[in-house]
Amino acid sequence: MNVNYYSPEEKYKWLINQVETIHSNGEINVTDKHIPRGDSSFVFNFTGKVTILRQKELVVPPFFIAPVLYHSILLQVDNNISSLIVSCKSPVLSKIFGISMHPPVNNLYIPLDDRFMPVWQKMQQQPDDGKKIDIFYHFLDSQIRGTYQPDEIDTIYNNIIERGATTPLCEILKPATTSERNFRRQFLKRVGINAKTLTRIVRVNYLWDKIKNQNAIDFQNLVFEGHYFDQAHFIKDFKSIVGEAPHFFFKRNLENVKIISGKS
Repeated sequence: MNVNYYSPEEKYKWLINQVETIHSNGEINVTDKHIPRGDSSFVFNFTGKVTILRQKELVVPPFFIAPVLYHSILLQVDNNISSLIVSCKSPVLSKIFGISMHPPVNNLYIPLDDRFMPVWQKMQQQPDDGKKIDIFYHFLDSQIRGTYQPDEIDTIYNNIIERGATTPLCEILKPATTSERNFRRQFLKRVGINAKTLTRIVRVNYLWDKIKNQNAIDFQNLVFEGHYFDQAHFIKDFKSIVGEAPHFFFKRNLENVKIISGKS
């Protein structure tokens, strides 16, 4: 698969983290894992299909939101796939579009309503990736009125993404002013998972980034860097999110995992 990553235009960085385009080389279908990163993505598939491989296979629709899941999922990507993926800050996406980020248990994705059909159709007819992205930007402009004002959920989410791998969650949550019950309910609705699980996902991705250019992996150092109690806790936490023990995961070819997971 051929993949390109784009940084969003400055005026859209309050919402968008990254834009990714994927085009298959027409050789074989690709099957590998999607590892959650902490953000949610608009996914537009223009050709080919993507199938979630479970006990019962689930073909995803041409456009949907990929929410933050608490574990990896196994995907099969067709050899003629052409996709545009817009990765966003989860609570901001939820708030401006009025979409709950807590997905149906059996679907693992969030369907998009009819307002997104014209956007997908225009992008599908446009062969140039840059112009596809411009179409999405124009759509955002048509949907948003005024300047977005971050709230408490946004602030805590951002702090977890930025500092959660090295800062205790209790410290990040200290500034919260809403009741614990209301915070938990709103965070789950707008992020899709609770704050503790998000922190665990952030920590796994932090360690992945730390070692991606290392030939030899020091697992004791990963335990230390990730602030785990011991190696057993590190392995258990890693397996619960990634679905593989770290010594297997980091020693295999991860190129397709990185593409499917949006890891540039």
